[in-house]
Amino acid sequence: MNGLIYVWVHSDPTKSPDYQIPSMDWLLKDMQYRGTSLNIIRCHLQDVAENGADVMHFFYVHKYLARVAKFLVVNWIAWWLPGDKADLEDRFTHKIPSIKKWREDIYSHVIKNNPDLKYYGIGTIDAYVSLPLLKEFFGWNISVFQVGPGTVYLFVKSYFFQIMYIQYVKTEGKYKQLLSHDIYASKWTPYWMSAALLQA
Repeated sequence: MNGLIYVWVHSDPTKSPDYQIPSMDWLLKDMQYRGTSLNIIRCHLQDVAENGADVMHFFYVHKYLARVAKFLVVNWIAWWLPGDKADLEDRFTHKIPSIKKWREDIYSHVIKNNPDLKYYGIGTIDAYVSLPLLKEFFGWNISVFQVGPGTVYLFVKSYFFQIMYIQYVKTEGKYKQLLSHDIYASKWTPYWMSAALLQA
């Protein structure tokens, strides 16, 4: 599903999966596969999963749009909630009409009528970019779904591009994680943009 093979692992081999992986066919049919980004991370496996819910790390780890361009400062507005929170539908809106439509589509296809939301962590992030002597401007919105402990979907939308990353982790050894992002983007998204955002 979604270009990947998912394997359920449990200490009881007779136990069926607690939740299902959501299909992204509704979105992938209009997107192109752009490759996979692979990063080696020297940390405990649990640190990877907890990083998404730690929205404060954006202000320190991702403060600049690029490490070599520290004049491009990013201001992040973010929240993170458990997937079975009652008011999720009210949160899937936006003041920019095209982003609002995008987030409503995500809600409709991934959240609405989903019986497995107690296994989800859900977040949203707005990135505002500041240039010297200029007013801060909207950069992009990221809608995040962590499904169970190992799969994360990141839906990224701006005025100029539309990208989806599927993130997953493979443990290579003690304190050595291989973090992968399969990259899908709309046909009109520049190739460099779909890879560059992962470096921000």
